[in-house]
Amino acid sequence: MQDIKNIKDQFQKEREKLFRNKNLLFDSLKFSIAYSLLIEENIYKVLSGKKLNGVLAAAGSFSRRELSPYSDIDLMFIIPEADKNADQIREFVTLLWDSGIEVSHTVRQFSDITKFLEEDLHAFTQFFETRFLFGKKSIYKNWNEEIINSLTEENRKDLIYKFFDDIKSRHKKYGGSPKVLEPNVKSSAGGLRDLHTVEWIYSIKNNIILTNQKEITQTERFLDRIKSDKIINSRTVTRLLNSYAEILRVRNLLHIFHKRKHDRFEFKDQEKIAITLGANKKNWKNFMYNYFSAT
Repeated sequence: MQDIKNIKDQFQKEREKLFRNKNLLFDSLKFSIAYSLLIEENIYKVLSGKKLNGVLAAAGSFSRRELSPYSDIDLMFIIPEADKNADQIREFVTLLWDSGIEVSHTVRQFSDITKFLEEDLHAFTQFFETRFLFGKKSIYKNWNEEIINSLTEENRKDLIYKFFDDIKSRHKKYGGSPKVLEPNVKSSAGGLRDLHTVEWIYSIKNNIILTNQKEITQTERFLDRIKSDKIINSRTVTRLLNSYAEILRVRNLLHIFHKRKHDRFEFKDQEKIAITLGANKKNWKNFMYNYFSAT
């Protein structure tokens, strides 16, 4: 393993370089992939030579390779016996923080699959989008098989109806129209989370886990999948992907401007982002027309 301080210094330089790269930042999908790969590369450096009696997996937007600049970097430890590995997990998390990678983590055991299937929609949904990073691939393979095998026709339907309820609840909180004047780019109607939810429903209904090791976003993989399944055509894929990329681009820029995770697209940011992307003070509202068309 390289010296932690050197890894941290190099990581911070590469991250700042990435955050200052306007061409890359404006291409939201390429930025998110590049940032996700940068995080992965440094996790491998930090944990090189370490052993884990289990699996370390990416989760959330990190798993999707759709990180925005200040997104949570979610990790999931999949451990057969969590109590016996507490010290090892603590060591790994401490090393990552010391190297400048500020991760959030959960620890899961196989018994959690049934538990969260019955009790916690959001926790169970996360199981459907993890990506292997480190550890024993045989355990990760068994984990994914157990997730699929846990679903019956009845609880698939139950989960899908819970998603419908969750969408209604989220829209009630953040805005039920794609044309909310100051939308939450992630959670308002027409925001990023709506397409994520469609992906989760599709995965559960069809017993598939979309995440893989290809260097593309999960959204691209999902749209390719439903195109190959003849659910939508190529023209629709292009429209959806361009719209998603536009909303993600706004999210990336909001994070950069606020230097923190910030998803509410307020009036003051709307003009600023429009001008940053090439509009002038007279026609910046045309940019918002295009944004709302995307949502």
